[in-house]
Amino acid sequence: MEDFWILVCASWCCRDGEFKSLREEFNEMLLDEEWRRVMRTRHALTAECLTSPSVSACMCMYTNGTDANFLNVTSLMRYAFETLRVQFKPFFRIPSPSQLQSTGAVKC
Repeated sequence: MEDFWILVCASWCCRDGEFKSLREEFNEMLLDEEWRRVMRTRHALTAECLTSPSVSACMCMYTNGTDANFLNVTSLMRYAFETLRVQFKPFFRIPSPSQLQSTGAVKC
């Protein structure tokens, strides 16, 4: 009788391991399919519609706005913003967007 229960416990443990591996495989398949769906439906913008960073709304606020306006938009004083900008400058680099060869569009 004891051997029977050992056999039942062993088969139960094996079944749990098989179910776990099946669940993991199924989740991977779902993630792969979702990734493929997103890649199929991704939109692209033409490079001409992107504005230059120097004429963006944030840059206009930074260069031409008053201190009160800057505080309302960013919740930071200019001095605090400058301090943060200097500290993060080595880590913050935005590369040029890659262009799609056939359409001259950028990924978004």
